Amino acid sequence: MDARRRTSNSSASSRTSRPANKSTTSWILRERSPRAEAPPLSPMAAVAPSYAGELPGQLLERLVSDPLFQVMTADRTCWICPFTGRAVPAGGGRLAAARQYLEHSGVWRNLAPLSAERINVERWRHDISNRLASEPRLRLFSRQGRGWLNPYSGDLEPSVLLEDGALTPHTITAMAEVLSICPPALRGVMLPQEEILRRYAQMQSAESASDDHTDTSEVVRLVTDEIGTEEADKFAADHGHEDGDREALPFDPSHRPGTEDLSQARRVQARSMTELPSHADIALGVHFAPRAGVSGDFYHASVIDGGKMLLVLGDVSGHGVQAALVVASALKTLRFVLRAESDPVAIVLACNDELREDLLPGQFISLFLAVIDPNELTMTAVCAGHHPAVLTNLRREFPLRRVGRSGMALGLSDRETLTRMLRPVIVDLELGDVLVQTTDGLLEAVDSQDREWGEARWMGSVLAHSDGETPQEIADGVVRDCRSFIGLPVDDDLTVLVARLTPDESI
Repeated sequence: MDARRRTSNSSASSRTSRPANKSTTSWILRERSPRAEAPPLSPMAAVAPSYAGELPGQLLERLVSDPLFQVMTADRTCWICPFTGRAVPAGGGRLAAARQYLEHSGVWRNLAPLSAERINVERWRHDISNRLASEPRLRLFSRQGRGWLNPYSGDLEPSVLLEDGALTPHTITAMAEVLSICPPALRGVMLPQEEILRRYAQMQSAESASDDHTDTSEVVRLVTDEIGTEEADKFAADHGHEDGDREALPFDPSHRPGTEDLSQARRVQARSMTELPSHADIALGVHFAPRAGVSGDFYHASVIDGGKMLLVLGDVSGHGVQAALVVASALKTLRFVLRAESDPVAIVLACNDELREDLLPGQFISLFLAVIDPNELTMTAVCAGHHPAVLTNLRREFPLRRVGRSGMALGLSDRETLTRMLRPVIVDLELGDVLVQTTDGLLEAVDSQDREWGEARWMGSVLAHSDGETPQEIADGVVRDCRSFIGLPVDDDLTVLVARLTPDESI
C-alpha cells in the first residue's frame, strides 16, 4: 500500500506541473501517440471507407428521421432493412449497421421500401425464429396442428397451422403476422407459465371432449426446460392428478426431453466459471444468476502482468444451451489468448479472430474488458458492443462516472474493422474507487407496466450501495433493488461484477 501512495503522490506532483491549458481532471480519455492509434475516421469512413459518401443525402436523412428505417428486433441486436426485411446485426449501433449494409448491398437502388406492416411482420419473424429453441411457450399447437396458442394473449389462433406436423417457415410467418397486430404482444411480455399451461389444458380438453380425461403430459412435454418440479406438482394437483400419479407425467427432470443436453451445458459452464482471485489491493464480488439453469452471460477475473487485475464481462446473443456452449468456448479462448497477450485491445482482437468463425450467422458477443493497475492507479477499459461501466467513489468531487466508449461487438466483422471501431479509455484511479459493470438483462428488466429499470436506477442503486459495503454486497444489493422494482421474475440472465480498489485507512 505504501508503494501505491508513493505512486499516487508522485502522479499528483506531476499533474500540478502541467501547462495551464491542460485539464487536470483524473477522468480523461488520454491522448495517444500516432503510433498507438490512427487518426480518427469520419463516421462514414469508419464503417466502410471504400464506399464513403455513396448513399444519397435523402437516404441518409431517412435513416435518422423515418420510422420505417429505425425498426430493431426486440432484443435490439439487429436492424430490419426496410427494403429487404433482412435482420442486419447491429452490434456497433443501428446507424452504423444500416449505413454499412446499404452501402455494400445497394438494395436501395432497385427496391422500394416495404410497408410498415410488412416490416413489423419481418421483425416478428426474426424474433420468433431466434427464440423458438429456447422459449417453449412459442411451440404450443393443438393436437392436430390446426391452431397455435398465442403466448401473449392466451388465445387459440386457428390461422396458424403446422404443415404435416412440422413447424415450417410458412408457419413462423403466420405466427409473425398474428403477433404483429396483437396488442398484448406489443408489450413484449408473455403470460406466466402457469397460465399458459392452464389455457393449453383447456384447449386440449376441448379437442378431447369425447375422452374421459385430458392428456396433460403432452402439455408439459412441450413446455420443457422452464418449469420446475414444484410448479409441475401444482399443475398436476390442479388438474386432477394425485401425487401417486406423478410418475406417469414427465415432470422429473431425468425424463424430460433435452434435459441431458441442459445438464451437460450446466456442468460445462460450472467448470468454465472459475472462482474470483484474491488480490492484496483489489476486492472483487459477482452476482451471477442464469435465467434457466445455463447462461449466455459470463465473467472472468485474473491477475496478470505483475499484479494487474484483468476483469471481463461478456454476453452472448441468444439464450439456452447453444448460448451456454458459446460461453464455454469464449472462456476457453480467452484463457488461451491470455498466455500471449496482456494489452486490452490485443486481447479483444485475438478473441474475435478465434471465435468469429465458430459463431452462428448473426450471433455475436458483447464484451467489457478492463485492466486495473493498482500500483500506477490507472485502468484501461474497452467496450466491445457493451455499455459503459460505472465508477464511483464518494470521496471524489464527482462521485459517479461512466467508464468506456461504445465499440463493435465480437463476431460481427474482421480484425481490421473491429480495430477501427474499438475506443479504449484510460482512467486515473483513486483509492476507494469502485467499478461496477452488468449485463443488459439487469438494465432492460421491466415491470408489469412495461417500465424499464434502466440506467438511471442502476446508477442510483450503485451509488446507494457503494459506501461501506463489500463488492459482493454491492453486487447482490443492486440485483435485489432491480427485482424489488419490477416485482416479477427477470426474463433474462443477470450478472453484476464489482471491483473495489481498497482504500488506505491510514490516509
